[in-house]
Amino acid sequence: MRTGSRKPATRAHLPPGEAILAALATRAKPLSLPQLASAVNSTQDDPLFRQAVMALRREGRIYVGRGQRYASAAGLSARLGTLRVADRGYGFVAVEGRGEDLYIPAEDMGNALDGDTVLVVEQNPRGSRNLRRGVVLGIAHRPERVIVGTFHEGVGFAWIRPFSAQLPDLQLVFLGAERDEKSPSEGEVIAASLEPLTLESSAPAARFAKSLGKQGDPWVDVTGILYSHGIRLSFPPEAVREAQQVAERAMDSGKRADLRGLETVTIDPSDAADIDDAISLSRDDSGRDVVGIHIADVSHFVPENGATDREAYLRGTSVYLPGKVVHMLPPQLAAGLCSLLPEQERLAVSVLITLDETVLPVRVEILESVIRSCAKISYEEAQDAMDGSARADNPAFPHAGMLKRLGAITGELARKRSRHGALDFDIPEVRVEVDTQGRAVSLRRRERLESHRVIEELMLLANSVIADHLSQKHYPLLYRVHAGPDPERLQELAPLAFSLGQVIAPDGRSPSVQDLQQLLESIRGNPVAPVLEALIIRSLPKAVYQPDNIGHFGLAMDAYTHFTSPIRRYPDLVVHRQLKRALNGAPPCYSHEQLATTGDHCSAAERTAETAEREAIRAKQAEFLALHVGEEFEGAVAGVRKFGLFVVLNDSLAEGFVPVGDLSADMYAFDPTSLTLEGRRSRMTFRFGDPVTVQVVRVDVGSRRIDFLLVDAPHSQRTRGPRAKMLRRWSKRPPRAALGRRRNHRSRR
Repeated sequence: MRTGSRKPATRAHLPPGEAILAALATRAKPLSLPQLASAVNSTQDDPLFRQAVMALRREGRIYVGRGQRYASAAGLSARLGTLRVADRGYGFVAVEGRGEDLYIPAEDMGNALDGDTVLVVEQNPRGSRNLRRGVVLGIAHRPERVIVGTFHEGVGFAWIRPFSAQLPDLQLVFLGAERDEKSPSEGEVIAASLEPLTLESSAPAARFAKSLGKQGDPWVDVTGILYSHGIRLSFPPEAVREAQQVAERAMDSGKRADLRGLETVTIDPSDAADIDDAISLSRDDSGRDVVGIHIADVSHFVPENGATDREAYLRGTSVYLPGKVVHMLPPQLAAGLCSLLPEQERLAVSVLITLDETVLPVRVEILESVIRSCAKISYEEAQDAMDGSARADNPAFPHAGMLKRLGAITGELARKRSRHGALDFDIPEVRVEVDTQGRAVSLRRRERLESHRVIEELMLLANSVIADHLSQKHYPLLYRVHAGPDPERLQELAPLAFSLGQVIAPDGRSPSVQDLQQLLESIRGNPVAPVLEALIIRSLPKAVYQPDNIGHFGLAMDAYTHFTSPIRRYPDLVVHRQLKRALNGAPPCYSHEQLATTGDHCSAAERTAETAEREAIRAKQAEFLALHVGEEFEGAVAGVRKFGLFVVLNDSLAEGFVPVGDLSADMYAFDPTSLTLEGRRSRMTFRFGDPVTVQVVRVDVGSRRIDFLLVDAPHSQRTRGPRAKMLRRWSKRPPRAALGRRRNHRSRR
């Protein structure tokens, strides 16, 4: 016997996780939780054992199968990914390292929910959808989430029916005496939180949180959207007190540049209250244009690490919903002391840019200033002044000359950016007007005016100037960055572009910036241009905040940041603080590491706000069209699928669905290459971009689903060429039943 040799470790001496894996590896069948605990000489209540099991599930090394039995994932080629469920019940799992998502039929999801991290294994063959197909083995992690839906009660149990079509009905759990004290009534809108994943949980459930009101109550839909995204609705008392104390203090305008004599105006939506930017135009001694961009000095009123600052960081951004704004800052500041209201002295950080005759900046001054806005002007009022149609009672009327000159300057700035490769997306927005009860009373397409472009270009100019200034001084900066496109994702849009008679890259190469510019210009004015532009944007990487500069692809800028909206965006407030340190020769107040954390948080907050804003608009579109069931509207085909057409209305931009079974008395074949639906007998072809007339037939306000009936499609084409000949031959053949009988007759002979 050799001395010094070591015996192999027994299962009892292994770490808990390794012991569990060893136990499962020696078992031919999956184990229940008590059996698994016994196999490692533990109990199912042992905290170390439970922690080890949950850790192995999160890592995807074990999974819970049928009957709540545990099995090892070793040797199964299983991968972790995030499940995203479609409205029709099937889902996709994005697996890191794989370009194509796995298609998951509804019957292969088990108890997994939309947003869960799941363990999946790929199956062959691809199936009728020609997609890589997978099966969910188990759930590794379930994120915290608030669910909003309607309350329903059965005998001895209750459940919530989520408004989200991606979620199933969920059993409700009540805490203690809540079941009797706070029980909502049948059909009431409630908020509930998803129950966390535990070792014992099988079917998903939700814990009742709050009654929001009855369907149709004022603002209940908007409130539900805010709750479902975890958006903070009220300010903590300490933040309110701090903001009130700041508001009561007199403004300190000493040691600031006095710019109150400049012709300064603000241009915003007519209902804006939180005005954080103003513009001016003057001349220097040489007659050159001096453009002024004046931004509210919010950092003067929000102490770093104070109660207001901590709450602003948590929110990350203001959220703008139809008829309602959830401010990042308390209203005393957002709509009061910080807002650049007309005829009021306000503290600002001003960027004065002297331009030569080619609008090239030849001098830049950045100043802490005090300003006074001469007028609060809406975009429509500014446009009238620029067009020369403003009346004397229009607040823009006295400033028409300045606005026209700014229009010429910003027009040339835009052309320069375009020549450098900037992308100009012209996506119209929908303006939702609501009454005092929050109900939609009108939907109008909000067109992009030249006055919008004036403000956009001046803000872009100021942001780029600040980014260059701080970069040159080597101060850590929270950049706004935008990576270049993935050629493969852009190429996926080729069939849609082809439907409009366009190609993304004519010679088959990877699309370039110039290709995208040409495509955007060629589809301008088409009813579905906003849809295609939105799809192009989604195919590009998302712009984010980070301290590592990689440039901004969409704007064709080497360095870019957000500086011009500190009332409503926390990154802008961070940039202001860093900028003022640089102006005063003080050391930076944020490190690279702090900016990285802040950037990640604010990027996520921005995505949450955008999602909530889109959902609120969809809710109001559904609410409005529910009052117009039976009426007809003009629209365009915005999507073609095997199961029907998606149609977007021209005026309200509301999107609805036409099931393929409602198109006509014909059998339609879907061509995934050209993304068309083609009638086998009529040879009628529907494609992306076709103008149509539809009738609103069904609206589910809760789920925001709108169903249309096709009334007219004047430009849908009949197939031509060899394929048409084949279809004509097919249409002359007997019906399938007759052909079947003939085949049977021949087989009997």
